[in-house]
Amino acid sequence: MNFLVCESNYISNYLFDIVGWIMIFALLLLFVFVLLLIFALSACSDASRRGDYDLIAHAGGAIDGYIYTNSAEAIKKAAEDGYRYIELDFLFTADSVLVAAHSWDKYNEITGCAHLGDTAPVLREFLSRSIYSRYTPVTAEAVQNFFLENDSVFLVVDKVSDAKVLGGNFPLLKERMLVEAFSYDDYAELQMIKQVYPRAIMSGSGS
Repeated sequence: MNFLVCESNYISNYLFDIVGWIMIFALLLLFVFVLLLIFALSACSDASRRGDYDLIAHAGGAIDGYIYTNSAEAIKKAAEDGYRYIELDFLFTADSVLVAAHSWDKYNEITGCAHLGDTAPVLREFLSRSIYSRYTPVTAEAVQNFFLENDSVFLVVDKVSDAKVLGGNFPLLKERMLVEAFSYDDYAELQMIKQVYPRAIMSGSGS
């Protein structure tokens, strides 16, 4: 009888030890999993900031919650945040100067001149305004100068795909431009001179 009791106690202790070891092993696995998860999230964050991913900052990138500013401050922030590609929208002013703006009605709206609708300003007026009363509008020339000073980023050009216009306004950025073409004719032309504009893509719309 005593032998049975001792054997029963031995078995109970043995099972208790097994359960204990299993729980310890499970906790260790959980701890390792949490560490790996933290490491993976940190690596993704670092990779994104380093520009290991081909992220594109649209319309200059968001700044202070604002989008579509195409402003000097937004471009600078996008570069500082690690974006390798910065997309900008380009339009011609009333006096035929290429500047960064998504659309004239949008630009007029965010510079306090919504009553002007889609009327294009002349260059002097364009530069005299501020976007959301705090950000600086930029010309194509200023954009080229920024990218020349920041050689780790590429310019993605939206709304303009004419090779002559691009060559006239960005003569020093041809190797660091990704051009969005919105017609097959423009795309075909860019492909024909691929040695000049090696990065051209066909886009479905100009938005």
